[in-house]
Amino acid sequence: MIDVSNPSFNLAKQQIMYGLEKLARFSAALDMKYPAFGFNPFAKRLRNLGDILWESPGPCLSSQEINEVEKFAHHLSLSQDFIKSYFIDRGFLFRLEKFWKLRQDILNIENKTEDIILWRLDGKATSQNTMDEIGQSIRRAGEVKKITEPIVEAVLNQRPKNILAITGFLLALIIRVEALEYEIKNMIRTAKKYTKINYDIEELLSVHSKVQKGDGWRSDARAIRDAVSHAHFTINNLSAGVTIHFKNTEEGYNFDRILSEKDILLFYQDYDRSIASKLHC
Repeated sequence: MIDVSNPSFNLAKQQIMYGLEKLARFSAALDMKYPAFGFNPFAKRLRNLGDILWESPGPCLSSQEINEVEKFAHHLSLSQDFIKSYFIDRGFLFRLEKFWKLRQDILNIENKTEDIILWRLDGKATSQNTMDEIGQSIRRAGEVKKITEPIVEAVLNQRPKNILAITGFLLALIIRVEALEYEIKNMIRTAKKYTKINYDIEELLSVHSKVQKGDGWRSDARAIRDAVSHAHFTINNLSAGVTIHFKNTEEGYNFDRILSEKDILLFYQDYDRSIASKLHC
């Protein structure tokens, strides 16, 4: 029997309602941009689940209703035509499927899911601490979006794009990489304390493919972040447009890649959309 007077129950209820609303908004946004791929029913069903929770004082969702979330994730991954329209890189379907399985494996760790997701508390969880950390997590995500969206919008609206616009785009990418990888890697590190999780995280977090750094690996987004942060890149303004040459041979890297203006915009687009898919689902 669940004690609905326990503060943790209300906290869990708030989190679930917040997550369902995010999923519903995500599905609705996909439906507006890709109306042919059947996202509209999911937006309605997910929002309906939130309404059911809101109106009920206690546990109220059936297993069939809970499975609506999993059905949405499956709908995303099973629609090959949608994946091809949504992501430029064809390897994203495989990465998303692996990432969702990783999330499920974390959820299956008995009595430790909260410790993993709220890794910053490091075993100091109380109802108030948990509430504060959840609030901070939500605020952090909002701050990242608030900072990067105006930068990206300004760059996309500029015709033609100059060097300053491209450096702004690189700044937005750095912020996004830090926000995503720091959170995910710390959750995985915490999860490994309780169970054996064997995933190629660097490949899952990459847009095209992971990059070698000494005896280890980094995501390609992290490799670009490191090259930019340590000034191992040049921007060339050619007649055909802007190109960026990343060349980092420090600290075990042998990263040498040239991206056109279009390449870097598509790279960011895929990375940004992968973040949305991973964090919402």
